[in-house]
Amino acid sequence: MKKILLFSLTLLFVIGCNKDDDGSGSTEITNSYVGDIMLRTQQEVNDFGSLGYTSVEGEVCIGCVEQNDIDDLSPLRTLKKVKTLSILNNTVLIDLDGLENITELDNLLISKNPLLENLDSFNGITTINTIEFDDNGSLRNIDGLSNLTAIREGIKFSNTRVIDLNFENVSVLGDFESIDSRFESFTIGATKVGTFTLNNSYSLTQLNLSNFEEMDHFYLIENNQLTNLNIENLQKINGNLSLIENNQLTNLNIENLQKINGTFSFVRNVALSSLNLENLTSVGILEIKNTRLTNVNLVNLQTPSEPTTTIITGNGFLTNINLNNITKANRVVFTYNALEDIQLGGLTTVESDFTIKNNPNITSINLNNLTQIDGYININDNQSLEAIYVNSLTVAEDIEAKDNNQLTTLSLPNLSSLKSLRLHNSKIPALNLESLQNRPEPTSFFINENPFLTSTNFGAMTIAKDVRFEGNIGLTDLPLSNLTKIEASLYVVNCDNIVNLNIENITEVGEMRIVSNSQLETFIANNITQATTIIIHGSNWDLSTITMNNLGVITGDLHIYDFWVHSNFTNLDGFTGLHSIEGALKIINNDNLSDFCGITNLITNGSVGTYTVSQNWYNPTQQDIIDGNCSI
Repeated sequence: MKKILLFSLTLLFVIGCNKDDDGSGSTEITNSYVGDIMLRTQQEVNDFGSLGYTSVEGEVCIGCVEQNDIDDLSPLRTLKKVKTLSILNNTVLIDLDGLENITELDNLLISKNPLLENLDSFNGITTINTIEFDDNGSLRNIDGLSNLTAIREGIKFSNTRVIDLNFENVSVLGDFESIDSRFESFTIGATKVGTFTLNNSYSLTQLNLSNFEEMDHFYLIENNQLTNLNIENLQKINGNLSLIENNQLTNLNIENLQKINGTFSFVRNVALSSLNLENLTSVGILEIKNTRLTNVNLVNLQTPSEPTTTIITGNGFLTNINLNNITKANRVVFTYNALEDIQLGGLTTVESDFTIKNNPNITSINLNNLTQIDGYININDNQSLEAIYVNSLTVAEDIEAKDNNQLTTLSLPNLSSLKSLRLHNSKIPALNLESLQNRPEPTSFFINENPFLTSTNFGAMTIAKDVRFEGNIGLTDLPLSNLTKIEASLYVVNCDNIVNLNIENITEVGEMRIVSNSQLETFIANNITQATTIIIHGSNWDLSTITMNNLGVITGDLHIYDFWVHSNFTNLDGFTGLHSIEGALKIINNDNLSDFCGITNLITNGSVGTYTVSQNWYNPTQQDIIDGNCSI
């Protein structure tokens, strides 16, 4: 303390001896302290006050350490100007008498002063940069700041017990933040605000911010007593608007809002039944989640300079939302809503993904102006959906229509470029993709569990990556249109009404699985010359004829197994052209297979990676076949 005081007296002497020589011989003694002052005890307050400074170009910290004895600030009465004033951890301080002559203050921090009752000593301050209040348990009013006209950078309340907030004279306000407050009334005169945050206000029921016309961000979160919010003159938000978990909010006046440049999040405000944003024309990201809204009016919402992202999810009572004026979107998500219709009639382009999932009341989806989607389309688990019309779509990445149990129509007549299609568990009788063309990365088709499907049309496409038909019991043949090459996989599984499977157009295939087609009798693929892997399983109960006479090379494995005693599968005559299996040949557990002469050329003149033949009616070794003992 002696060093601090000595430093202060020396500085005072130096400053006091400075002369402002203007030629008149007069001398002006200044009393400004340049630097930071920490006053940790009442004695330090008294000592500093005795120096008579009127200005501090730095921080004055009163208290600063826990359990100090400061209870009287009257020695600081000469102060008129302070850059930063921090009043911290003063456990016995009741008032701020002694600071009433301060009229110029840039920054004010008042924290952890449990007995402080008011700020009446600050009524001479009209402008300030920042204010922060934190955990002042007895501070119920801040009327001493009622003459403020400008809070240039912002004000923050944390764990405050202030009841009435009256900033009606404040015309300039930077940011406003309140966390864990007890406000009962709330008035702010500014028309333009930076970021406004009100989080967990325990007592506030009415929030009237009708003066606000523009702000950067607005966050209203977990204010469980708030019933009315009035921001009727707000027209523009430069960033985000978040209304989240205000459980008692029943009245929201926001009807004149025209533009939200960032994200509008409306989440779990469960008491509000209607959301009227009829004048909103532009929003960056729209999120409406987990509400009890029945109606949302966005009738004038249009596409901003950057396409909108729309996420509407978990709104179990929402039956109507009009987004017909949006033409371009980045991402669209509709999940778990009560919507009866997806009103996106003007949508032409989606830059990312499009999801419609678990909306049990939707019967039809009409996206007839949509021409291009650069991500995936997921239309899944919509129990009442009967028809999907996307008649203008020409380019898409991945389309998935899954578990739409009543779906009978999927209309994509102009789709020419597609990365993949997954159609699962529908009632579609015909899949017509008549405009499909080849693309650099071939298309994949996964057509599963569509019991009414009888025909498919893959247009002019000749090369596919994957073609998998599984569980389509209505198919009587495999309609592969103009396909000649399947690069990765061809599956025909659980298609129980196919009797004769003829894929004569195919010349090359990757992995091929023919499994569990209970009525299948013949399989003909005479033009296939090369395959990666072929798996033929005995669950094709009636299969007796396999003909692949031009198949020369299998770069992986050939598996034929589990044709049990009831089967008619007795020979391998369909593999006479085979001369190379680079992987494994496994012929196992085929009870009536007795003729291996069809692979004589393979064994005698060709090559096999590994040879496994066992538990068949006849199990010849490779030498047996070479010796001419290929059957019994």
